[in-house]
Order: sequence, then structure tokens, then C-alpha cells
Amino acid sequence: MGAGDELMALGEAYSLHVETGKRVAITDKAGRPRSHALWRGHKWLSDTLGPDVVAMKNGSGCRPYIESIGKDRYTFRKYMPHTAPLTFTKAESDFSRIMPAVPYVVVDPMTKERAPAGKAWQRDSWVRFALQASAAGFRLVQPVWPGAHPLPRVMRVPVATHRETAAVIKGAAAVVCHEGFNHHAAAAFSVPAVAIYGAFIAPSVTGYASTRPIYRPHTGDYGCGSRGVCLACRKAMDGITPEMVLATLSEALTQ
Repeated sequence: MGAGDELMALGEAYSLHVETGKRVAITDKAGRPRSHALWRGHKWLSDTLGPDVVAMKNGSGCRPYIESIGKDRYTFRKYMPHTAPLTFTKAESDFSRIMPAVPYVVVDPMTKERAPAGKAWQRDSWVRFALQASAAGFRLVQPVWPGAHPLPRVMRVPVATHRETAAVIKGAAAVVCHEGFNHHAAAAFSVPAVAIYGAFIAPSVTGYASTRPIYRPHTGDYGCGSRGVCLACRKAMDGITPEMVLATLSEALTQ
């Protein structure tokens, strides 16, 4: 699991805080309080347990949207996450000063390390999309991590953390990304996200009202969940064209 899971945990914890009026400790499956860099800046979070603190399990092995984890496959359940209340330091907020003054669209072809193969749209599809979107008049901004391969015709913004990426997303008109951290960050700021789901997991598990999912299921109610190479998931991803993604982006910005 990755940074997107930690934004979902933060969103769920904040919902519990609003419901109870108490501080919340996010714990691991053994009930031990834990922390994460994405959660910084929230006084309603607690790193200790106590009578005035509500404990909420959410971590590796106890994610609320996962029914079970098998040797070869995740089994998901319907979940629908709460938006996370992200906050930034002044240095992180200063990213907005280097962003274009005109509306821009964040594009990010990155997937997390060790992500299942079925979660990634092909590199050449991303390149074709960037060329087509630029030709259509969209101003594209790509958060570029060390070692990343920038897309053509984009403004490149070097980032070193997920928090910096989220700061870039905050000022965007829309985001085009894989299902994952970026679409969760976009939801935190009500930024429309064209999220390329493929067939791995369903929007009814990790989607938001602001998500414009491109989902092509081939099995199961909530996605395939294959942890390895799945030819059906690869075929589903290959069936998503740059033209489909560009059309979804155009619709997201006119609604």
C-alpha cells in the first residue's frame, strides 16, 4: 500500500473526529498509534492513546476497503473514501508561485513502486495523450520525481515528496493520473481528476464525487485485484486510448 492509502486514512480519521468531537489516533493492526508525513499539521490527531482519544485501525493489513489479501489477489469491498484535509507548510505552499497564471492541468504517469502491473497505462499512451492535449490548447504541468521521465510539451516541476506534489495539484484546474495518490490529493481540493483505473480496482471502492474514472472491468464487482501480471487487466488498459482520456478531461472542465 502507498501514499494514497495514507490520504484515505487521514480522511476517514477526520470524519471520525467531526462525528465524535474527539482527537483520533490512527493505529496499526496491533492497535499501536502510528504517524505519517502526509498527516502533519493536524492538532486533532493524536500519537498516543487515552480516554479522550478515539482509536481507529487503518494501516497495513487492516485497510477498510480490502476484504482479504490472497497470495495472488486482493479482494476489495465497496468503500468510497472521505476527502482528506491536507495542510501545507509555507515552503510547500510557495509551489503556487511557480505555477502558470493561466489554468493548468496536472499530468502524472507515475505509479507507486511495486504497484501491480495492471495499474499502469502504457508509456506511449501517456506520450500520445500529452501531445494531443497540448495541441488542443491545454497547459500541462508534470510533477517530476528524481529519475522520472518527463512527458513532451509539459511544464516540469521538480518534486521530492508527495506533499509537494499535492501542493502542485491544489492549484490545478484538473488532474490526469492513474488511480492512486494523485486522485486522492485532487479530491482533497475538489479538483476534478481523470483517473485511469483500468480493471484493477473499481471507482466504487476508491472514487470521489470529483473523480472522473476510466474503468474497464473484466471480472468481479470491485475490480480484479491481481497482484501479478494479469493479461485481462493489460488488455483493459490497452483499450483505454489517449482520445478517450482527452475527451473525459474536456468533459470534466466543462461541467
